[in-house]
Amino acid sequence: MEWMELKNLLQIVRERIRILIIIPAAFVLTAALVTVYGIPQLFEANTTIYVISKSNVGMVEYDDIIINQQLVKDYQEFIKSRAVIENVLEEMELTEMTYESLSSSISVKARNDTRILEIAVQSVDPVKARDIADKVTITFRDKVAELMNMANINIIDLARIPTRPVSPNVGYNIFLSFIIGLLVALAVIFIVDFLDDTVKTSEDVEKYLNLKVLGIIPVFQQKEQMVEDEEMV
Repeated sequence: MEWMELKNLLQIVRERIRILIIIPAAFVLTAALVTVYGIPQLFEANTTIYVISKSNVGMVEYDDIIINQQLVKDYQEFIKSRAVIENVLEEMELTEMTYESLSSSISVKARNDTRILEIAVQSVDPVKARDIADKVTITFRDKVAELMNMANINIIDLARIPTRPVSPNVGYNIFLSFIIGLLVALAVIFIVDFLDDTVKTSEDVEKYLNLKVLGIIPVFQQKEQMVEDEEMV
């Protein structure tokens, strides 16, 4: 019974194979056009800094390790503080940006639970992404020295101009649109089949009319051929 149901489902899909091709193709084409031409590309520039240990020589005590770990967490928040961001906005004269918009374009993370922090800035302009990342990093280092009276930030790497966008992901968007289009096509096929109450096969007669089929009249297709007689002169 299950095999027959699966066979019927495959037959339904086979009869409307065009829908299964056209709808996913339309979804993929639309996603490709929107991704390439409708969504602005974002570039990401990165800098890395190192939080210097309180005890750089000799034995590092357990308390120092705990303090350093806490400092890393504090600095992750400090980097996106108004003291840093508003100073960057003012010195770079970024009048088109606000604290909220610049702060949302910055991400900070620690590398593998180390004291190395990575500061990433995203922008539609790769040069601006590099410049902002460098300015945020330098300003943060200076503000730590000014406000916390601690000179324990070393800049490992300044940013480079990114050459490839990090967003949007064309391949992922196209793949996702294909899957969605495929599901929509299958839904349309089965809805159309469910609403179609015409009788097409002997199985339909037994199923919908509750009648026993005694016989089937085959349909023959005849091809007409035109024959021209040549007249003898």
